[in-house]
Amino acid sequence: MDERDIETFLSAARIAADLATRPEVADRWTDESACAGMTVGGLAHHLVAQAVNTVRLLGAPPAAEEPIPVLEHYDRAAWVHSSLDAEVNVGIREGSNEDAAGGPDARCGRLRARTTATWP
Repeated sequence: MDERDIETFLSAARIAADLATRPEVADRWTDESACAGMTVGGLAHHLVAQAVNTVRLLGAPPAAEEPIPVLEHYDRAAWVHSSLDAEVNVGIREGSNEDAAGGPDARCGRLRARTTATWP
């Protein structure tokens, strides 16, 4: 990953955090989103969490396991092959809704801080 790739990712992450904290989103934070069973805030937090996890993982030491291609990752993921009512998908929705209880700035603020700091 070169400097341009890093800046492109960080720019996209900043945009995601900015969108998730817009007044239009904050005003409907506890309403149900387009994803049944997930609030607007839950969906926003779930999406922003992907960038937070990416920043965290890219700054971590290398894993002992051999890397796998992204398509294989999704092929192995239980939620991909499960119904929307399966425990794994219900858990994702409920966990995202719980994470959103802190309001729009909780996770989004952390993402902004991580993406404006010096890269790991």
